[in-house]
Amino acid sequence: MSEDGDRRQGVRVAYSVDLKFNVLEKEEDFIRTATPATSLFQKTGHVADLSEENPVEALLLQIDAKLNYVIDLLTEKVARKEYRHRGRIQNLSAEGLRFNTDQPLREGTVLEIGLVLPNEPHRTMDIAARVLEPPRRLPGVQSGDHPYDVSLTFADILLEDQDTIVHFIFQKQREEIRSAKT
Repeated sequence: MSEDGDRRQGVRVAYSVDLKFNVLEKEEDFIRTATPATSLFQKTGHVADLSEENPVEALLLQIDAKLNYVIDLLTEKVARKEYRHRGRIQNLSAEGLRFNTDQPLREGTVLEIGLVLPNEPHRTMDIAARVLEPPRRLPGVQSGDHPYDVSLTFADILLEDQDTIVHFIFQKQREEIRSAKT
């Protein structure tokens, strides 16, 4: 257990951002709807062949695919989850996160969370997580100001999403080291 009493393992960074989540009855209720980042704009065989023959045409086809996706996003054609609850992340690791919420969640409760990182703001990571320990009520915090401190461990996360989180953590650590040197 760490100095702050958090049972999560691994390296973590302070990261304060809004979090969206839903409470699930059981882990089997989790359904991933987000498109993995690596498959979003992969080159098809046709485009891959064109890139060798005519790189300009291949590039234009990729731009066209990306523009079509943006149009779908703007017109709400891409499936998105409706998240009913909100919280505020305090810190993040590859294995889980700590956040504050106004929901009195119990230990073992399963959540589906929508996590957005600044290095990939176009993508919401769809992750199933479990409340790791009984939430602590923060002293002096009013009811509407997220009075519960909750630790989550990721129960179902894509490997590429976990890699994105690790990359983000290392990036934040590099920034912290650089700012400490100045």
